[in-house]
Amino acid sequence: MAALGLAAAVAAAARDQGRYDESHFEGDGLANEADIQASLSNGGKGAVNTDVVEDTLPEAELQTDELVLRPCSGESSPEGSGSGGGGSGRGGGELVLSLMHVRDPSVMHKYAKHQKTKCNLWARMWSSSSLLAEILIADGVREHLSDVSAIEIGAGMAVCALTAAVRGGAKIMVTDSSDHALDLVKGSARLNGVADSLSCSRMDWHSSSSVSGVAVQGGPYEFVIGSDVLFASMNVQPIVKAIIELLAPGGLAVVIDPGRLSGEGFDEAAREAGLEAEVYEASDVAMSDGSVMRKGVLFLLTSSSDKDTERTAALKRGLVGTWGWVAENRAGAEAAAEGEGGFGYAYTHEWAAKTAGGRDPDIPPRAVR
Repeated sequence: MAALGLAAAVAAAARDQGRYDESHFEGDGLANEADIQASLSNGGKGAVNTDVVEDTLPEAELQTDELVLRPCSGESSPEGSGSGGGGSGRGGGELVLSLMHVRDPSVMHKYAKHQKTKCNLWARMWSSSSLLAEILIADGVREHLSDVSAIEIGAGMAVCALTAAVRGGAKIMVTDSSDHALDLVKGSARLNGVADSLSCSRMDWHSSSSVSGVAVQGGPYEFVIGSDVLFASMNVQPIVKAIIELLAPGGLAVVIDPGRLSGEGFDEAAREAGLEAEVYEASDVAMSDGSVMRKGVLFLLTSSSDKDTERTAALKRGLVGTWGWVAENRAGAEAAAEGEGGFGYAYTHEWAAKTAGGRDPDIPPRAVR
């Protein structure tokens, strides 16, 4: 059986069980066939694990680090100014977030016995998240986040949500299907001084009752955020439905993706469901840590039956303008060092930021479809 066929079989088995595992990467060609066969032989539950399993994450598995975010605009600041570690103001310049995270995501299977979600994807720092966060702190975007009612879906480490709260002043709900992820996000919120403006709720977008519960709990939301949530094709329809249920009339949803095959057709699915969708793309996007994301895709979704609010219109202008800056100054990049780049679906291996040089425009700041 071809790798892609194996991937589909594993994904179907996992979907039927209401859970994910690392084999979902197979649909994007990121893992090897032996891993898929092992997962299939175990009923789609991933490779057999004989380690002692418990639920509590011991402190020895955790650590706190700083993530430096540089706005996607012409703004700059001296090292350390405008930083957010332990809380910061809402000015421009760099933002430094203090993040509680798992030291080694590969050990997470030991602590997921009673967790519905078995994968460790939430515990990794994905390039899409840091790029969107750097877009959110850009001039022209962050000033429209003040007191906005927002939600991040599939948040993982919640870099975007924390950024919107710390720098933008957003009132934001963080959701993920992993209880471990949400526990660490709460810790990060305390470290960055936004515990009062950030709340957490478990949500599985494959469960309509789970989505409805979050919508009732704090929604509808003016601003819905998703970064690298289209990592499996079976996510497309549920995420579209979740956005429709969570989004307030006249609100805006922004989804960023690193050009995964599994995300193709997301905009068409959104339009078929009654949303308006604008799509912007850029190739070889230089990241602040010196790596290169081979493709960046930005989706802007609004209701086709509701007029955009003033905030939504302003946010769209800011996001499109900032994406134009990305295309002009970060697209067309080469890897800063040998072995960095070519990821396509990369996550950030180093949090120490390195200056990324400007490049010629790869696309104009207009929707490609």
